[in-house]
Amino acid sequence: LLKSETHRRLLDEYAGCQELARQVQLAAQRWKQTSQELERLSRSGDEQRARHQLLSYQLEELENLSLGENELESLEQEQKTLSNAESLLAACRQVVEMCSESDAGNVLSALNASLNRLTSFSGQPAALGEAVNLLSSAQIQVEEAIGELNRFVDHFDADPNRQQQVEERLDVIYSLARKHRVQPAELADLQQRLFDELEALNADDEAVGRLGDELAAYARHYQEKAEELSRLRQAAAAPLAASVEQEMQRLGMPGGRFAIVLHPGDSAEPQANGLESVEFLVSANPGQPLKGLAKVASGGELSRISLAIQVITAQTSRIPTLVFDEVDVGIGGPTAEVVGQLLRRLGERGQVLTVTHLPQVAAQGHQHLFVHKERGSSETRTAVATLNKAQRI
Repeated sequence: LLKSETHRRLLDEYAGCQELARQVQLAAQRWKQTSQELERLSRSGDEQRARHQLLSYQLEELENLSLGENELESLEQEQKTLSNAESLLAACRQVVEMCSESDAGNVLSALNASLNRLTSFSGQPAALGEAVNLLSSAQIQVEEAIGELNRFVDHFDADPNRQQQVEERLDVIYSLARKHRVQPAELADLQQRLFDELEALNADDEAVGRLGDELAAYARHYQEKAEELSRLRQAAAAPLAASVEQEMQRLGMPGGRFAIVLHPGDSAEPQANGLESVEFLVSANPGQPLKGLAKVASGGELSRISLAIQVITAQTSRIPTLVFDEVDVGIGGPTAEVVGQLLRRLGERGQVLTVTHLPQVAAQGHQHLFVHKERGSSETRTAVATLNKAQRI
């Protein structure tokens, strides 16, 4: 009862706005979660903008390179061919001469002579047929190879300008690969990775805008619900305080006063408990100013004030068990009778445990528990026994 959160809960229950209070709490939680996510993205904003700028530049370089599929492999092969042009052409011409043009003897002449020699016999043995076939096939393949070599020599373009173009293109590719510390063949994959990362950063930028809109919407929703909750609390505070004060008079606290104060919150951010905190103030004796319960109430007074509050809020409170200690201290006669009756009323709606020394209070209990000490030879124990009807008298 000394905690402000208990005061707030009891007032909300009395005002019947528990569901609205839950909505306010949920709205504040959503606002806070969204605010934290937005702050996280915003904190990394400068770093992300720098990264975005770098990625855009690097991606533009790779896009301007326009490296085609299999282009690198083709250029490297062409570069090797062009760099060995003279030696390659000389080798091709030499092979053609060795196969078909040499007066000192060439491959085709040797194959023709070999075939003529083997096929000049009548009744050629069948065992030589396979050898003849292989020589004929070799002759055909040599002739085809000579044709391919001649076509290569005739169409080979050993243009020095083309070689320079190829080498310059390869130099651009190799330089860009070194710059990004990857193999030239990995440039295409690098371009895709940079593109994906840039897209993710763009998505973060979009998320910042979206979260900003969500944050504003949550703030408006919170303010709407919190203001409605404040109106209900303000409307319920005065009648609840008046009812509790009336019960205090009946409970042997003449001149006692009770008030409920709503303190506006000082935070600019949505708070889970609404726009204000709730505090119960009491003056137990005439002439004393209203102060917090913990500052002015003794144990017995606090129990009676609690009893008064629970009697008034019994229909709405969700507390399943109440414990009252020293609720009858300093009272007797008719006041003690009233206390007992009120405790019994509370006991009909929930479980009430009361520590009392007054018969007027004890007589109202549905059950009696006798607390006593049992002394043994070596120790003393506190025991609790349930009394039957005869023992209660």
